[in-house]
Amino acid sequence: MSRKIKKGAFELFSSPPGREKRVSFQYNPEQLTRIQNYNDGTNSISESIRFTLILHVDALPERDDPDELPVSIYPQLAALERMFEAQTVRVSATFSGMRIGRKPSVLAFTWGQRTVPIRIQRFVIKEQVFNTELEPVYATIDVQLRLMTAKELANSEIGLEMLRNFRKHRLTSAKKA
Repeated sequence: MSRKIKKGAFELFSSPPGREKRVSFQYNPEQLTRIQNYNDGTNSISESIRFTLILHVDALPERDDPDELPVSIYPQLAALERMFEAQTVRVSATFSGMRIGRKPSVLAFTWGQRTVPIRIQRFVIKEQVFNTELEPVYATIDVQLRLMTAKELANSEIGLEMLRNFRKHRLTSAKKA
């Protein structure tokens, strides 16, 4: 019996429910760095938690015929960019006054048992290999994320629930240690 490998992902939870979008990682990152600052003056643990990771996007394994030219990775890159841009639109809408009854969407990072509400701090795409049409077939994406605060999630029930679950998971893990 083989175990299915879990894949990390970015998920966009929006209101009304049922319009969620998920972009799973093609390959799980080899490394995830979690940075936690203490005594940063915010008095908020979640304010200071950041994650950094490098994603790899590759069109080469998707070919059936080894002589076939690799296709472009533009669709994968565009899906990530749209998801991250939705975060910017969401922030603008929050400050300009959203329509009544509509709750802001939440961008989440899923890694194993953790699903946490995040803000993208940095997103750097390095297109490294190209096909004969000069379309990228391989890229690395350097991403820095910040865990959202309860204050930022005040209008988002699903975001607050993610934050509570993250805190519970941390406490449970600490008690086991």
